[in-house]
Amino acid sequence: QGHLRAITRLDSSEAIKVVGVYQALDGNMRAQVTALKAKADGFGEKLKASWLPRNLAHCAKTSMIWASLKYPLPACTLTEAEGASITKNLFKSLLPKLGAVRTFPSVYRHAPARFQGLEVPLLYIEQGIGYLRQVLTHGAIHTPTGDLLSISLEQAQLEVGIGIPFLEASFDLYGFLLTDTWWKAVWAFIWKYGIQLTYSGQTAHPT
Repeated sequence: QGHLRAITRLDSSEAIKVVGVYQALDGNMRAQVTALKAKADGFGEKLKASWLPRNLAHCAKTSMIWASLKYPLPACTLTEAEGASITKNLFKSLLPKLGAVRTFPSVYRHAPARFQGLEVPLLYIEQGIGYLRQVLTHGAIHTPTGDLLSISLEQAQLEVGIGIPFLEASFDLYGFLLTDTWWKAVWAFIWKYGIQLTYSGQTAHPT
């Protein structure tokens, strides 16, 4: 208290780490992708250098690897391609440990066990699930996160400038009208997977 401190000036594209997530003012995810890829590659190298029975490899996948990778996802706006690039090298080590060849088809990697899949989470899907959890948890209440969601939702609606709630409109037709923001990533995700988000006033509800 009472001491002068210099404020570091950063370019809008330069990210800093805030509560475990790399964030830049312009919204780019380059630093976050780099950090997640380094973490995933590190897990892959450790798997490659160790011997684990398959049951422990499955436990490591669920309780350690994916728990660590998915932590920042609700605050991210990764594309599907960026998500795939993060886990590309990890799969080369993980799949053999799970008893599958490295070329095991992607559709079976991520499928449930009842469909003979390995139940390996997909980063882009986990990110989208994280979005919906945030909306369900905070969308209708006055928490700091809930207020931020409401304010940014209203701003996005004004920016898109159409007469219906933009989350109920076609992303393919109107998505270009919105700046690359968190709500745009939510809109792209729900449109791709046929999820409906309806809202009255400033509150969104997934169905």
